[in-house]
Amino acid sequence: MSGVRREVSICIVTRGRPEELAVALDSCLAQRGVDSEILVYGDAQDRETHELVSSSYPMVKYFEARGSEGIPQLRNRGFRDAAGEYVFSLDDDAYYTSPETLRRTLDDFAAAPRAAVVAMRFIEPFVRASGTMRMPRRLGEEQLPRLASYTGCAHAWRRSIALELGGYREFRRRYHEDRDMSIRLLEAGHEIVLGSAEVVVHLHSDKERVPANFREDVASSLLVDYVNIPSPAVYGVMLVHAVKLFAYKYRRRDFLRRLSWILAGLGECHRLRTHRDAVSRRAWRLYRMLPGHGPLPWLGPVPPPLFQNRESPPGRGAG
Repeated sequence: MSGVRREVSICIVTRGRPEELAVALDSCLAQRGVDSEILVYGDAQDRETHELVSSSYPMVKYFEARGSEGIPQLRNRGFRDAAGEYVFSLDDDAYYTSPETLRRTLDDFAAAPRAAVVAMRFIEPFVRASGTMRMPRRLGEEQLPRLASYTGCAHAWRRSIALELGGYREFRRRYHEDRDMSIRLLEAGHEIVLGSAEVVVHLHSDKERVPANFREDVASSLLVDYVNIPSPAVYGVMLVHAVKLFAYKYRRRDFLRRLSWILAGLGECHRLRTHRDAVSRRAWRLYRMLPGHGPLPWLGPVPPPLFQNRESPPGRGAG
């Protein structure tokens, strides 16, 4: 990395979605009024994505993983590689809808000096259960609403605090790393606030959750509960989450498979029991009291993506 100090670094982890990545990158390049760099991490070798970035986005720094490293591992690389004081994380299937998003978020950090993370408002227009976020109340006229957690698809960190906390724990390759980090962040006395910028569009779909990924989801959810929640509350929370995960889109023929996933997840907790480092009851109460970060209700048309100096999106006729 060069020695040039920048205000903002935007880090995107991607895998096999070059068209969606192009839309995300254009929305980043359309930002105004902020000195920024863009870092893209390819999870596993992906020739098509590599060619897209090198040919259409030479200003973007592209890092290709040797194999499938995992989202927490690559986000940690982003914290280490970033030249910016603030690290913005954007999913490869998400995009900013306003050219003022970065600038407005920096204003949010200035208004909330205790905030380690600004969680950006976002919508998921293609998810049936979208729009369920419980809106927090402002604590004061000038304060941004506080949250218990942030969602990985659209948020920003003070890089110094992310490094101070040691980054994401890497005992799993994907899922719920943001929830794990949120609980640890609250334990350390930092805050998460809901940002004021225009919404980010996350193009995630219910159809993307395939059985193989859901098995990983189950194990990660139970493990994050186990390593963080203080006793005796941990056992009740794990039981509730196990039942919810078992019942999610349940079909009768899935009974044995779902049961095996729950048991495998519990086995993973036992195998990684040395990682258990429960937070204080104070931090756990705060986590339960504050609302989480989720998609906002959205009744209008989906905001269009930003295309910087292009007649059509790359991957769909341009570039």
